[in-house]
This record gives sequence, structure tokens and C-alpha cells, in this order.
Amino acid sequence: MNMTQALEKFKQLSSEEYFDGQTKKLQIDLGIYNRINNFVTYFKAKFELSPSGRIEKKTYNVVTFRARMYVGSEGTLMAVLQVIFFILFVYYFFQEFVKIYNQIKNAALMTKGTASKNLVAQVSMLRDRVRHILRGLLNHVKDPWSFLDVVSVSCSFVTVIFWLKLITEKSIEESVENLNLEDGLPKVVDAETLKRILEMNHVLETIRKQISAIYISSAINMLILVIKILKYTTKFFSQIRDLVHIIILAV
Repeated sequence: MNMTQALEKFKQLSSEEYFDGQTKKLQIDLGIYNRINNFVTYFKAKFELSPSGRIEKKTYNVVTFRARMYVGSEGTLMAVLQVIFFILFVYYFFQEFVKIYNQIKNAALMTKGTASKNLVAQVSMLRDRVRHILRGLLNHVKDPWSFLDVVSVSCSFVTVIFWLKLITEKSIEESVENLNLEDGLPKVVDAETLKRILEMNHVLETIRKQISAIYISSAINMLILVIKILKYTTKFFSQIRDLVHIIILAV
């Protein structure tokens, strides 16, 4: 659709009273699927219209992604890297879990005692266990580097969850096949076709949110990685400096 066609569609919607002077909000959803290049672009914008005629943009999102993630050599490489990431995540997750468990254990969570049938005693025991858990968690994140490890594992967990949802939910191709297309554009002929278009927009919006969540959590993880690299680099050069001093003194 070019600018001329867009203006014609705008005038048509206006003449059909899709919106008028009483309209307060307007949302535009546009999905573009290129089957040959395997790309999807999703555009979403929200506007608010004031009684004076002012139009204010509230949100504006454009995202482009692969419709089929694991197609071709790039898709294969992506799959291999994601599997490696998942394996590392599982390893570091259990490693961090063991550390936190030991801190909780040191906070006397695993105290031995006989179970009591007294309700007051059981509530008191439950309260003590919750206190021990919180104390163990606080003891673990007290160290800044341990805190960064917890944040990193949490972000990786978010990434894995959204990645699994991304590859297991309804595909874009399935949604496109359900549409009634004419010259590459969905044609609304009844309530059912309109429902399918809305479902397609919902699928694209869900994918956009999942990709955004993956990008944000990955960016946080990258920042933590840079901080850790700076830490170990500083430590390495500090050891080199100490070694040089020792050699100088020995000479």
C-alpha cells in the first residue's frame, strides 16, 4: 500500500464513520509478511484525539524479525548458539541454586526438631523457616558480585522462558494461511475474516513483546558480563604488576 492508497483508505474509513469528531483514541496495527525473504515487520501506533482536533502520538513500535527462525545456515547457527546458551544457563542456574541453598542452610533452615501438632507451634516454626530463607538470601546477595550473579541468572531465566514460548506457540505462517488474501492484502468480507485478522495482529503483538523481553534481558546480561570482564581484567593486570615488582626486587 502506497501513500495514495493509504489516503484513499483513510477517506473511506472516515466516510463510513469508522471514526468521527467524537473519536478519542485510534490504534493502527499493520503486519507485513515477506514469505520469500522470511521476514515479518509489525507496526503498531496509538493516537489520542482531543476535542480541539489535536492528535497526540502515545505509542509507536516497529519490529522486524524472522518468520521461521531455524531456516538456512543462519538459522542453524542460531539454533546451535541457543542450545549452548540453554546448557550454560542450566549449569549456572544449579550452581547459583546450590550457593543460595547453602546460605539458607547456614541460616539454620535445616534445624532438627520434632514436629508438633500444636497449631501455634507449627505457625511459629513456619515463620522461623521463612525468616531463615530471607536471611540466607540476604546473606548471599550481600556480596555485590553474588548479587550480579543472581541478576544474571534471573535475566537468563526470563530469556529462556520467552524463547521457549516464541518457538512453541502458533506460527505466523499458520495465521497467514487462515486469512482471506486479495492482492497480498487481507480482505474483510464478514465477522469471521475480521476475527482472523485480529488474531493475526494478536500473534504479531505477542511475538513483539516476547522479542522485546528477550532483548532487554539479554542487554542486562551483556552489561553484567562487561562489568565482570573489567573485574577480572583489573585483577589480572594487578597480578602482573605484583609479579613485575617481585622480579625487580629479585634482580
